[in-house]
Amino acid sequence: GTIMNLRETISQLEEDVLYYKQIMSPENNDTGLMIGQLDLLQTDQANRIRYRLELRQVGNNDNLVSGYTNVNILGTQDRQEISIPLRSLAVDEDQIDIKIQFRYFQNIQGELELPEGFVPLGVQIIAVAEGSNEKTIQKSFAWLVE
Repeated sequence: GTIMNLRETISQLEEDVLYYKQIMSPENNDTGLMIGQLDLLQTDQANRIRYRLELRQVGNNDNLVSGYTNVNILGTQDRQEISIPLRSLAVDEDQIDIKIQFRYFQNIQGELELPEGFVPLGVQIIAVAEGSNEKTIQKSFAWLVE
């Protein structure tokens, strides 16, 4: 049991080291703003989900990344495909353009409440860095709740 616990700890530490290496010195030539990972966690309430979106800067971390991000929840309601902005579902977010400003990484987190009859299928994220490091990136995630 002790050996298994130590192996799990080592594995988690190796993942953490790899994560920070990717931030400080990415292997590819892609630099600037990058969408990291999206975590969706079930809460005690069936229609309420906790979310955490990670944005990070890869490569040269001397400059601040500032701009905004938009998050849309994709799904179906009444047999029609729809896209709902995070602002409409989030308990504590009321902006379409969520402001970002960071040197290494920034987490955007909170809770969202799904409307009755809505079946979520995915999440679409668009992030925009403004200024000298201007860049627009987009990434989609499948709806996977832990």
